[in-house]
Amino acid sequence: QAPVALSNPKIVGARREVRTMTPDHLPMIGPLPVYSDFQNHYHGLHHGPTHKEFPPASYYPNIFINVGLGARGFLTAPILGHYLASIMSGTPSPFDENVEHAIHPARFIIRALSKK
Repeated sequence: QAPVALSNPKIVGARREVRTMTPDHLPMIGPLPVYSDFQNHYHGLHHGPTHKEFPPASYYPNIFINVGLGARGFLTAPILGHYLASIMSGTPSPFDENVEHAIHPARFIIRALSKK
């Protein structure tokens, strides 16, 4: 026989969380890109980067983002915080270049410009 407290259960409330996630399920972390500069300077990316030199990327000074961690944020936040601190301080990154490119905040801008 069930204990008295469990014999007549009653839901007294509910909770729902929304976790932000990017379309490719990877976080976006790094300097905040200047969207209009990317549009102006890199509009020729769809022709292939080998025939043309592009100017350095533009970012808002001293503004960094760490978003889109999704359900894994609790696990990934410490290493991403370490990565963000390395960007801000100019110390060596804990990630290799492939990971840095995969989580770069401008990756969706660059992908969209490459497909035009």
